[in-house]
Amino acid sequence: MVNEFSAPDQLNVVRAPMNREGDSFTPLKNRKISQKNKIIYLSIAMLACALLLIPGVFMVQRVTRLLSQAWEKVNYQEIRSQFPVGVDLSNPEYATISAIIEGRRCAQFDEPRLPAGNVFLFDNETGTIFTYPLEENTIEFNVTLLPGTYYLFFQPQSELQPFFAATGSDHNLMAVELNAQQISDTIEICDPDYLSHWLPPELQPGAKTETLSSQRKIADKNQLPEVTDVEITPANVHGLICNYGPDVYPAGSVMFYDVEQNTLVAYQVNENDNVFSAQIPPGNYAIFFSPQNPLLPIYGFTEYVSCGLNPASCQNHDVHINKIMPGEEYGNIQICDPQYVQEGLPEELRYENR
Repeated sequence: MVNEFSAPDQLNVVRAPMNREGDSFTPLKNRKISQKNKIIYLSIAMLACALLLIPGVFMVQRVTRLLSQAWEKVNYQEIRSQFPVGVDLSNPEYATISAIIEGRRCAQFDEPRLPAGNVFLFDNETGTIFTYPLEENTIEFNVTLLPGTYYLFFQPQSELQPFFAATGSDHNLMAVELNAQQISDTIEICDPDYLSHWLPPELQPGAKTETLSSQRKIADKNQLPEVTDVEITPANVHGLICNYGPDVYPAGSVMFYDVEQNTLVAYQVNENDNVFSAQIPPGNYAIFFSPQNPLLPIYGFTEYVSCGLNPASCQNHDVHINKIMPGEEYGNIQICDPQYVQEGLPEELRYENR
């Protein structure tokens, strides 16, 4: 049943009386008071919002900083901690949820050999440094891990800070982005001059030195004169390294041994690079090449090389001493002789110790 409503026959309209001069019309007065109260309430509400907005903005900035700078709570974990204990990472089931980083590391500045240490894989989103150990003289590594974005470093076991990072040509850190079932390109952790202004203290680069620890002891023993603040102009030295077999040019370090100061300056050379250009301080240098692979011999720049590598005309394997003057250019340095005379050289350059 539907109720039907009919309109009234006559609509009674009550007209408000006019507000005459001197007449206090009550409805109009109440309306003005109500509007005034609304303005007061609105002002109080806006003030309260402003007071809440200031700490709110601060909290948003704080949360944003925590999300973008997760290293405020940096923690170390072994890379296998990403997976359940006892899991066989070669199981095809885990290939659908994991990725692989392939990489290699370089030698230290003050150590031609490859020390044991850890590859650091820094997850910026969670503030976690995942560690992967490398044994002595191990160059390449292969790590299974969860997908994500990682920054790679290498820290020698004997050091408190990293020495190298994976970067681009501008020294900015390389962000390695990995998806599930992806295998990365070979990532080289070789840059000791990586830009670190945004990194946590744990990932700031370690101090670099041009002098081997054993040579520092020799320098102390010989009581070298004090180093002054006089600016020294370096010289530019250019040369080449002979191959270790058909088209075999290993990575390693060109070693400049100052025979008077008993110091050793190392200049890194990448694999398949058989030419080098290095800036070194003035001095009297014997020059060598020490490959990263300890099974390969050290080459020297000797008198035998200077006379054309011809045993019929020259059999002098004494190291050639190069007098390097400030600001000069030197070329035609050929590091090719594995039979150089090692007498008087530091142990790092004695091939019988390799």
